[in-house]
Amino acid sequence: MTLRNKALAVTMILNGWHPIDAYRMMETDVTDVPDYRDRSGHHRPKIIFAGEETHHTKVHAIKVRNTIGCGCQSNHDPRDVRCFYNLVKDYTNEKNKSDEIFMRDCYPRLSKAARLVHVSEEGVLRPINFFRAMNRKGGERCTFVRRFFILVGENM
Repeated sequence: MTLRNKALAVTMILNGWHPIDAYRMMETDVTDVPDYRDRSGHHRPKIIFAGEETHHTKVHAIKVRNTIGCGCQSNHDPRDVRCFYNLVKDYTNEKNKSDEIFMRDCYPRLSKAARLVHVSEEGVLRPINFFRAMNRKGGERCTFVRRFFILVGENM
């Protein structure tokens, strides 16, 4: 929950989003580019947020592509806890683990009607929000939520 809130806050602040913009962001609208090289030739990965509902905050007719990139000096350091890319990537990894646990442990226990809510007829999770437990009605999503603690290094 804490990791999700940090990732949500970072993306909202850096991209200038309102809460509704974060709510509309779907899993399919997010692209990870782990091998991106910037103009200077440094390895700086980025995550691109671009979808059907991603538009300029003030002028809704203008479609935009928002990016969270690596902020490390020179090349990317995957251990740097201050890097925004690492934060969003850690959230994505934890979310994928949570989905695997849901499909393995919780999904078989659901009734037939509840299964149709979460999974398509092919057995694939339906399109879901990138920020999982963010629900407009206020309730939490029923997927398993793991606690995630970031060990802070001595340099912080």
